[in-house]
Amino acid sequence: MKLLDRYLLRSYAGPLAACVAAFSMLYIVADLFNNLSDFIEGRTSLWRVMLFYGALLPTGLIYIVPASLMLALLYCLGQLTKNNELTAMRACGVSTPRLLVPFIAMGLAATVVVGAINETLSPWAQWWTRRFIRAQGASNPEVVYIENHLPYRNHTERREWLIGQFDTRTGEMRDIKVEQYHPSEYRILFSIKADSAHWMDGRWWFRNVVYQEFDEYNDHKGPPRFEPVREMSDWNETPRLFLEEIRDRDFRSVIGLLRFLRNNQGISRAEAARTWVDIHHRLSLPFTCLVVTLIGLPFGYHAGRRGAMRGTLLAIALFFGYYVLIHVGLWMGKNRWMAAWLAGWLPNIIFFATSLRLIARMR
Repeated sequence: MKLLDRYLLRSYAGPLAACVAAFSMLYIVADLFNNLSDFIEGRTSLWRVMLFYGALLPTGLIYIVPASLMLALLYCLGQLTKNNELTAMRACGVSTPRLLVPFIAMGLAATVVVGAINETLSPWAQWWTRRFIRAQGASNPEVVYIENHLPYRNHTERREWLIGQFDTRTGEMRDIKVEQYHPSEYRILFSIKADSAHWMDGRWWFRNVVYQEFDEYNDHKGPPRFEPVREMSDWNETPRLFLEEIRDRDFRSVIGLLRFLRNNQGISRAEAARTWVDIHHRLSLPFTCLVVTLIGLPFGYHAGRRGAMRGTLLAIALFFGYYVLIHVGLWMGKNRWMAAWLAGWLPNIIFFATSLRLIARMR
């Protein structure tokens, strides 16, 4: 890395860290106003409150980081322009596109990091924090984590589950019935009823099992067999798979949404369209970091000449327009007035094209 790149990144990193810290605090304080009464009612300890906000913060990074990138970039470029440092760099033979490379690299790095968090940690953190808040105000917090009467259909393996109780924390199940269907015919091969089941060593262990086989006419094939314990090592269902079935669409990753479509091939076209819109929306969100970086470069360069207040107002206006466009695209896509991919990527396409045009006009 050249000395010039290190200097530009150092000038950018300080304001960026300050903005991330400030927006994170605002995010926590805003949420605390909503949930403080639940914490008081549930007599939640300070340690558990801190744990809650440690889990909640990754869910807000998808909004905190782009806003921080924009404001930090406006401030950094504004200061460099105001002090004529960019002019001096250009006078030394450094081209304008070369000066932008460190900032674009930071935007790309933020896109990768935020994308990874948004796909892996954020969905689970959203689910956990929602259940945590519900448990604080409940008379019996344990009930919040128990899901009753959970059906699940594995279309690929031709298995249907009906689970009486499912503990979302441990994966323990009670009162289970599973029917295994023929691979090519709509008839039952066998059914399993069990008092309980737990996940251990990468497989299910059923207890107090009643195993019943069926013939080609769906009639009982001999008497049922009773087994104290039955190991199901060849089944591919996992506790995580059942959790994804329980969770709302907003709490699922892209992989989880794709798995939902694969395992629920019989859903309506409208439901499938809404799911595809959510998939493209989740894929496009991390690229907000790169887009706001590109759009902020020309505005930050001119903000140093016209004043910091102008740059701040432009940043607020841009963010408002960007997120309005996101919701408009989602609304049109989920009503099937727009293709799912276009609904998810429309704001990025518009702002990316605009930023390239503005950067090309920089002098």
